[in-house]
Amino acid sequence: MSVKVNNAILSRVIIDSLENEYEMDVYFNRKLNNKYMFFRPYTKNNHNFIMFFLESILSFFIFLFSFAIPIINFRLIRFYHKGGSRNIIFIPSLKAQSIHDDIDVDTSKFDSEISFINGCKKEKKRFESGDYTLYLYCIFLFFKKYFNSPWFYRSILLIPEMIALVSCLRLSKANNIAMTNQLDRWAYLISSFSKINDCSLSLYQHGTVIGEFKPKNKLPIVNVLYGYNQAERDFFERNIIDILYDYVYLKPKIKLSEISHKSSLLIIGSGSIEHFSIEVETVKYLMHNKRFFVYIKPHPNLLVNRSYLEFDKERLSIISDNVFFPNVDVVIHFGSTLAIEYENSKENIRVIELNKNSNIIEKLNLI
Repeated sequence: MSVKVNNAILSRVIIDSLENEYEMDVYFNRKLNNKYMFFRPYTKNNHNFIMFFLESILSFFIFLFSFAIPIINFRLIRFYHKGGSRNIIFIPSLKAQSIHDDIDVDTSKFDSEISFINGCKKEKKRFESGDYTLYLYCIFLFFKKYFNSPWFYRSILLIPEMIALVSCLRLSKANNIAMTNQLDRWAYLISSFSKINDCSLSLYQHGTVIGEFKPKNKLPIVNVLYGYNQAERDFFERNIIDILYDYVYLKPKIKLSEISHKSSLLIIGSGSIEHFSIEVETVKYLMHNKRFFVYIKPHPNLLVNRSYLEFDKERLSIISDNVFFPNVDVVIHFGSTLAIEYENSKENIRVIELNKNSNIIEKLNLI
């Protein structure tokens, strides 16, 4: 089902979608104590004046040529709708494809796909003249809202593909839509489209959402949320989703492997540098305490960090694959989906979450 909606309403939905990403960028800039505001700060290593200056130049050119952005945005030529079904799954990236492939839920009914990934070669959606009118509406609202935030001008490059997604969903006359997006522009845009067009929307959780960040604009509606546990569900309903009709608990995907150590502990690494220092301090304390054999599952971003190599290998093992999950007594993490998997796989396991403000020794002494 597809409802005709005027450009004023659609442009507001698109800008509200981008607002969630604006708030996320502000949140991470503050968390990283950046002196200057950066677009997608969590993807950069350098947050200095030189980088800020270079991004400011780019923002200036985006402002000058904003009217021509749809013409030069080549990402659209990889935007496809595959199949003729009205049951659509949205896959915006290779990462989303990987998440979808890893879902332990039957998604076979979603036999059509809208994707930015090469390979879906049935239909190709190009930017059309009617889409350009909507784009101008969006640009007007964007500069009205973010004119004093030039660091965020790069988001203008995202508007054409958002318009193309709406057009593609309209063409597909979707009845059922599935996605793995939770907090970004796509999540809000697709949820809004589903509400306007009375589509059924399924959301498959990936990664824990419990944390300090809460999107400004809640997803208008989700019909079915596939999630990890009650705590995650409560956070979704309080902070992320306005109307949720049904919730399905995902089964654990990991299989615990038996180990010979009498007392054992797993540290699930964080991708954050600020957490890594706490991780190292925790391991040093455990090495001195000598109560547990320690397993470390490093975050992929920090897998080769040399600090791991300093530890005593006789009382510590570093896990570098995604197959071995030791059946430990205690799990220490910094906000991890894998920790939830452990909780759901073993009844009497002790799970401890640390953060930069944690009193490590106090928490570890409670084990």
